[in-house]
Amino acid sequence: MTQSPTVHRPAARTSAGQAELYGAVKAMAVRFDFKPGERINEVELARRLNVSRTPLREVLNQLMVEGFLTRSVNRGFIARLLDDSQPVRIPRRAGSGHRARRVRACQR
Repeated sequence: MTQSPTVHRPAARTSAGQAELYGAVKAMAVRFDFKPGERINEVELARRLNVSRTPLREVLNQLMVEGFLTRSVNRGFIARLLDDSQPVRIPRRAGSGHRARRVRACQR
């Protein structure tokens, strides 16, 4: 009898797994992996991260509260737009690399 390969899946049901998922999605938002104004496809993102949609939605809601995402009726979660009137905190340790990513994200 042949066994199917085991797929590594983060333990999103535990607080440690939820924190790992939160860290991964927040890092994507900080790196501007989501284009400003882009709709976030929950199904695709859940598949990419190998998690179910429920813990992913919890993380997306948390990031929305923190200002990384917005939510639109009938569209779901959307990556925040970059607006010069909004203050953006750029950590010193991130340096010019983070600023350059922000500029590139605006140009997409």
